[in-house]
Amino acid sequence: ALCRAVKYLQMVGMYAS
Repeated sequence: ALCRAVKYLQMVGMYAS
């Protein structure tokens, strides 16, 4: 679950950037 959360956060961060 943690891995998925990290991946989600990374995707969101890139999208926001």
